[in-house]
Amino acid sequence: MTTIREIRISNLAGRSEELHEFLRPDVNVFWGLNGTGKTTLLKILHAALRNETATLKHLPFSRAEIRFYSEHRDADIVRTYDKTGLSIESNDQPTLWTSSFTELDADDDRVNGQLTPDSGWDTKWLVEGDESTPLDRTFKHAYLPISRMLGDRQGFRQHEDNDQRFARHVNQVWSAYSSKSLASVRDTQQYGLAEILAILFNGSPATPLAQQEESQPDPEAAAAYRLVSDFMWDQQLVLPLGQEDFTARYEHSDSHRLVVSKIREIMAEVDEILAPQRELQAVIDDSYIGNKHLVLSRSETVRRNIGIEINRETIPLGALSSGEKQLLQILLETLAVEESTIIIDEPELSLHPDWQRGLVASMRRVNSRAQFILATHSPDLQVDVDDESIFEL
Repeated sequence: MTTIREIRISNLAGRSEELHEFLRPDVNVFWGLNGTGKTTLLKILHAALRNETATLKHLPFSRAEIRFYSEHRDADIVRTYDKTGLSIESNDQPTLWTSSFTELDADDDRVNGQLTPDSGWDTKWLVEGDESTPLDRTFKHAYLPISRMLGDRQGFRQHEDNDQRFARHVNQVWSAYSSKSLASVRDTQQYGLAEILAILFNGSPATPLAQQEESQPDPEAAAAYRLVSDFMWDQQLVLPLGQEDFTARYEHSDSHRLVVSKIREIMAEVDEILAPQRELQAVIDDSYIGNKHLVLSRSETVRRNIGIEINRETIPLGALSSGEKQLLQILLETLAVEESTIIIDEPELSLHPDWQRGLVASMRRVNSRAQFILATHSPDLQVDVDDESIFEL
């Protein structure tokens, strides 16, 4: 998990005073007139987490200090970039911004151990860090600039139009996230199966039956049979017992009741892993009109894609309206960032005022563990946001 805690920026968009704010771990909304530095601020935060400065050369500020927390390292990290006296050649061209930037694979808050040794950020641990870990790391986050409206330019393919780039991008984000989610499900199931084998071969279960009965009473035999059948089906197996034989063993065997109890625990853990994905589907289905339904493929054997159905007929993602596309991308990126930070410039773009008013709540519903940093002109988006989460520039 990566969370931005404190920012100090000098001369932001010509401001005479330093911008100094302590950010909340949940929701942060920056708003103000055009030209007050909202977009520049978000670009600075993104560059600090990404540990690069090429995109900052032409931006209106002189110095930035960003403090963020890495849960994996259990430490605060400060990155400072000072442009004072920096010479920018007249023929230098500003770096082009991609339409989105999502760090997905970062079990230790880093992305594939990615290094950016040419960074101009000065990085320090506020507490003693792991000296074997280089400080010039990229930390997990997601960034959605305004240019996301133009379609994904990352891995640009000349033959694609904006609709095709949009579909490719959201499918890439979903595929990466679902792969990780599916791995967590399989790890949970495999560990649970090992505990089941320990029970069947007279090993010691993690929780004695008496304690399990105190916390969760055993289901009736018929419910237990359905539970075990469903679990076996999820493993692409068939329970080799009829309900009558199963009931006889279940009612007279502590081991069989322990196995059912353990399966119930496993399925509850799997449900917890899949719950955010189901919330994403529910929010999209509640928001879209015309009986549209979001389909999330989780198969291990076929390509994992996102689909939209109307009355069970699939429609192309490109057929969605611009507002529907924006909502889907924002909520999907919110899901994928997990416990880290998502930074969005003008999330209200193309959204109906009703969707704007409910956007932050919808994002929190999909992922209550993430830190949101938003820049907006929209009063509607701020309606249900706490005053202490709103920063005026």
